[in-house]
Amino acid sequence: MVNETKIKNNYFDGLPVSKSHLFLFMLIVLSYFFEQLDNNNFSFIAPAILKNGFIADKTQLAMVTSTYFLGMTLGGFFGGMISDLIGRRKTFLMAMVLFSSMSILNGLTSDFTVFFLREQQQVLVFS
Repeated sequence: MVNETKIKNNYFDGLPVSKSHLFLFMLIVLSYFFEQLDNNNFSFIAPAILKNGFIADKTQLAMVTSTYFLGMTLGGFFGGMISDLIGRRKTFLMAMVLFSSMSILNGLTSDFTVFFLREQQQVLVFS
């Protein structure tokens, strides 16, 4: 038998995975999935939004898309700082609640300005 030496900083090696670990993992995976689905849905439905007149021209469409990615960058940066201050769990739960509520409100809006502001708030929080 080979003599195995443990590295001191490998605390999690060999720990059992419990049902609560799997539940949290699936919660995080599903949250990330729906956030990416939101991003992909906008790019898929953008031509229909443009055709129906909700967005006046392609520059507004480009503004939403570019600020979406800017918001993801800023959200990732500030989200890390906030999670360092109050903890990852609280930050993640607050982001999920805000993202979900803003998604519902985005579905109910009929004005581009309100849509744009709510979309940016969603992205900043969840990224």
